[in-house]
Amino acid sequence: MAFRVDTYDPELFTAGVWEEFQGGRFKIAYHGNTDYRQALSDLGKRYRKRYGDELTPEQSDEMHAEAIAMGLLKDWEKVEATDQDGKPVDLEYSVENATAALLANLDLVNFVVRRSHDLSRFKRDRDDEPAKGE
Repeated sequence: MAFRVDTYDPELFTAGVWEEFQGGRFKIAYHGNTDYRQALSDLGKRYRKRYGDELTPEQSDEMHAEAIAMGLLKDWEKVEATDQDGKPVDLEYSVENATAALLANLDLVNFVVRRSHDLSRFKRDRDDEPAKGE
C-alpha cells in the first residue's frame, strides 16, 4: 500500500469532531490548527503586555484555558451549570463559558487536549479504507 497524501480531512482540523465525555458532547479540533496557534500567539502577547514576561501559574492556566476555548473546543451540547437557585440550567457555548468550564474542570482540559492530538479522529471517510484505526 502506498502512502496517502489525502488521509485526513483538513477542514476537520479546524472545525472539529464531536466527542462524548461525562454525559456531554464536545466538538474538538486538532491541536495544530491555525485557530489554536493564533490564539496562543495573540494571548501570549496580551498576557505578557498585561503581566510581564513571567506569568504566575494561575495566569498561565487562565491563558491556556482561553486558548483551548478559542482554538480547540469549538462547541458543546448537554453541558449544564447551576443557577442562583441551585437548579441545573443548560449552559450555552461561548469562549467565556468554555474558559470558565476549563478552569473549573481539569478533567475536561485533559480530555480536550488528549483528543485534539489524536489524528485518527480527522481521517477522511473512504470507501476503500477504514475511517479509523489501522
